[in-house]
Amino acid sequence: MKKILFFLFISTLFISCARVSFEAGDFYSRTRNHKKIAVIPFQMEYTGRMPAKVTEAQLKEIQEAEAKAFQQSLFNQIVNRGGGGKKDVYINVQRVDETNRRLTDSGIALIDAYKVRPETLAQILGVDAVVKTRVVKNRYLSDLESFGISIAQDILDILLPSANVPTPVNPEKTFDIESDSELVDGLTGDLLWKSAIKTQTDWNYPANYVIDDLNRMFSKRFPYRNDKRYGKR
Repeated sequence: MKKILFFLFISTLFISCARVSFEAGDFYSRTRNHKKIAVIPFQMEYTGRMPAKVTEAQLKEIQEAEAKAFQQSLFNQIVNRGGGGKKDVYINVQRVDETNRRLTDSGIALIDAYKVRPETLAQILGVDAVVKTRVVKNRYLSDLESFGISIAQDILDILLPSANVPTPVNPEKTFDIESDSELVDGLTGDLLWKSAIKTQTDWNYPANYVIDDLNRMFSKRFPYRNDKRYGKR
C-alpha cells in the first residue's frame, strides 16, 4: 500500500506546469524524406549557487554528466513511443553512443554541442534533423547511476551534503525546472518543432524521475507520428 501511495504521489509532481508548443504548418512536406534524427547532449544551465569548493573542471564534469543523462532519457522516451501504433513515432533515432562518438571524433566537446550550427551537426552525425534541448534548474543531480553515468568521488563528496538536504518543514517545497526542446532541419536549419515546459518537482524527487518525467512530456508532443495528419509510413 505504501508503494502504491508513493507512486501516486510522484506521478502528480509534474502535473502543475506550463507548456508551449510549435510545429511548422508544412511539417510533413518538409520531412517527407527524413530517415533519421539525432538527440544531442542537453545544454545545462544552473540558477542555484554552486558549492564554493567546486572547480571549473569539476563543474564541466557535472554539466557533461547531466547533459548525457538528459540526452539518454529523451532518446529512450522517443524510442519507447516508436512502433506501428496509430500515434507512434516512426522516425529512426541515432543511438546516443554513436552520436556522442561522432561528436567527440569531430573535436566537439559534448557540453558544447548545442553551440554548433544544426546544419553542421547533421552533416557530422549523418542525420536529417537534430534535437537540441536546454534545461535550466537550480539543483545539481548526483544520482545518475540509472543512466550508466558516474560522477567522480571528489565531486560527490562536495555535492552529496547539499544534495541530501533534510526534508523541509513544508513538504510542498519545490524547485523550478525550465526547458525547451527544438527539432531543427539539418539541411536548412529551419525550426520544425518546439516545445517549452516550466514545472516544479519536490526536493527529494529522485534524479531519474526528474529527468524521465520531463522528457516524457516532450516525447508525448514529439512529431513524426503515424497519424492521419502525416500519413502512415
